[in-house]
Amino acid sequence: MNSKLKIHILSRSTEQGFAMIAALGIGLVMFLVGLTMVVRSQGDQTTATAQKSTATAMSAAETGVSRYQSFIDTNREIAIYPDCVTTRTKSGNDWVCSDSGNTNKSWANANALTFSSCASLAGTIASSNKNISWTDVDLNDATKGQYRLVSYTYGPTAGISPGTGVLTIEGRANQKGSGATATNDVGTSTTRLKISIPVLPSKVIPFPFPGMWSKTTVSTDKIAANIIAPCGVTQSSTGSNFVNNGATPWKFVNTNFVMPPVPPTPTTNVATVTYASLPTASVNTGGQKGTITAPILPRAADITSQSNYNSATGEYQYIMTDNINGDLFFTPGYKVAVYLQGDINLTGGQEAIVHKCGTLPNCSATDTRIYGISPNGTANFSLKGNGSICEILFFAPTYDVSLDGGGDAQGCGGGASTNGVYWVKSWAGGGKGSHTALAQSGTNWDDLSFLNFILPPQIAPASTWQRQEVQ
Repeated sequence: MNSKLKIHILSRSTEQGFAMIAALGIGLVMFLVGLTMVVRSQGDQTTATAQKSTATAMSAAETGVSRYQSFIDTNREIAIYPDCVTTRTKSGNDWVCSDSGNTNKSWANANALTFSSCASLAGTIASSNKNISWTDVDLNDATKGQYRLVSYTYGPTAGISPGTGVLTIEGRANQKGSGATATNDVGTSTTRLKISIPVLPSKVIPFPFPGMWSKTTVSTDKIAANIIAPCGVTQSSTGSNFVNNGATPWKFVNTNFVMPPVPPTPTTNVATVTYASLPTASVNTGGQKGTITAPILPRAADITSQSNYNSATGEYQYIMTDNINGDLFFTPGYKVAVYLQGDINLTGGQEAIVHKCGTLPNCSATDTRIYGISPNGTANFSLKGNGSICEILFFAPTYDVSLDGGGDAQGCGGGASTNGVYWVKSWAGGGKGSHTALAQSGTNWDDLSFLNFILPPQIAPASTWQRQEVQ
């Protein structure tokens, strides 16, 4: 064979073999690159799906936090109690709280709590927190996830503010199903959020200052005062007719709000007296009775000695161990607190308990305070005929007030038989004919800021917000 032809044939054969190998190599590389891209794409898609699921679970948890914060703010009395005192147990689709009785005070046992509103809140709150289950963020769209209450704790002392509430909420997404029967699936993502909520004492009393506050019943006619009465006692049932309404009309308020207790009876800087032993003086009542001879407080000797003067409150303090059965005059310009163990009986026709500020500056009905502290548990305040009581605070949660008479109040210059502020167990009578049962004088809560009002707490914005691992 021609040598040139042979070399040419061998040369072409070698190039064809190399080209095939090269083509196979390039194809393999392209396959591997494509496979890598497919695997990476699937991984990216899985990551994106997981991130979306986590984000949805986080959003669901945040929704739960927001809704429970709103729930607490609407029902502030529950902020100082846990959702459950005992440990919740899992039963089917629910986490169940077994709290009951009067000692385990919690959301799940809300009937043991006191609410200022007359609305039937306790039963609703208890029923919605006894059994906790998953709740859809959107009832019409299960893909938005669910949330549930894990716990709400409060410390350091339940029932007392200030303190801190700790709200823990879980959110989940990609669950199987909806509502309470939904279950976790392979792709379900769960997120837990824990926030701290400062709970502060409140200084805001949610109703106007009352001239009359009755713990049980009210029965009267014409009255010129704000009235606070228990839930179920309506204005129409009391017969109350407001008179002398000015730019700010008198209010009738129903509430479960608890009347504060009478301040503790002092043990120092106090004089123990009887009504019968009080010194008398000739005093001008400023009313239709004119000048009378009557027992008077503070006693001149007390003003000199200051032995029963409380410098912290600016009051002369007395414990009176018997009944007030007639006239009693309080000198305006002095603050006096009488802790009365007996009754008040003004039944002689024109008897009067008089404290009249007149034009004296910085003088108020609440400067003269008669605290009813009968050791018998109940006592009476009786007023008949043209008897009158002028410009005092009568604070006696166990005393029943009874007015019987339709004449003018002689000691107060005519008009209402009583004026001032009366917080009592019950009120009956008065306001007949041209007569007004009570004319409120004294309208400032600040004058009584020393009293221990049990107020719904204030809820501050969350102080901490953290994401927790779900076990």
